[in-house]
Amino acid sequence: MIEFSETLQNILRQPVLEYFYLVRIYDVNDNTIYGITTYFNEITFQDKVYEANAALISIDPPQLSSTVDREQYKINIADPLFTTGEFADNGLVGKRVAVYIGFINPENNQPLLNDNEILTSYVGRIDANAYKLETDEIGESILQLTCSSPMSDLDLKKNLYLSKDAVKRRNPEDTCCDQIYEGSNKSVLKWGKE
Repeated sequence: MIEFSETLQNILRQPVLEYFYLVRIYDVNDNTIYGITTYFNEITFQDKVYEANAALISIDPPQLSSTVDREQYKINIADPLFTTGEFADNGLVGKRVAVYIGFINPENNQPLLNDNEILTSYVGRIDANAYKLETDEIGESILQLTCSSPMSDLDLKKNLYLSKDAVKRRNPEDTCCDQIYEGSNKSVLKWGKE
């Protein structure tokens, strides 16, 4: 269960609140490739610096669904000078991304930066990256990061050992495996109530 600080709980009860995003992209060694924030000033969170460069245009909110689908998580970064193109060319696909949401304390207009005051919005991997270019007179250049679907690990395997002793350790009254090792001889099983 996530426990919020009392200050954050009070802020979340307000009808209007200010928030900001923190986005960090890691390389294979968990070193930072890119860290930016939508806050107007540089922010240090968990000993990592997030640069305030106004490049973060939009972040998709996480979508929850009851079916296994291919809902993608998108991050759009303005890049009029193609400065992030260096990362994209060196291979952003497969890199880890973390997106956090922080809140502004209305009493002192300062960001809340404690671990229990910053919400994790998304942690995952980049599936694809591409530039979206508008060639109008006032054009735009946006790096679109498409991240993997925010879902649990579908290829996770957990073994469940079925033996009389293993089942009895979990539930002493369970008799589902009492006759599992009866051999090849004929056995009579009693099903249902006696």
